[in-house]
Amino acid sequence: MMSNTHALPEKQQLLAEAIQFPARATEWKELHRAIHLPEAGFLRLNAIVGKAATKTSPGIPAIIPVSKSTWWAGVRTGRFPQPTRELGGRITAWSIESIRALIEKTSAKEGS
Repeated sequence: MMSNTHALPEKQQLLAEAIQFPARATEWKELHRAIHLPEAGFLRLNAIVGKAATKTSPGIPAIIPVSKSTWWAGVRTGRFPQPTRELGGRITAWSIESIRALIEKTSAKEGS
């Protein structure tokens, strides 16, 4: 059990380094491997673009290292996937499958 509690901070450190030093993360797939997304489900915006730590809550590392305004601009232009309203009319979330597809599409562009 002790190794599981230590594994999460190591993964967060790897992700933080990949975001801080993008030249080290040669492909978006490396960011994806650092996060280990579940097979299915939904992600809210803070889980995708991250959130800074506060005194009362820990930070959330970004899967896609962009600001919220850049994310929404990308959604409007089609660069990023559209959100789903399957969870309710007032809940904005993205399917994990659409985020995986974005990571694959982006890593394919970087590879070519």
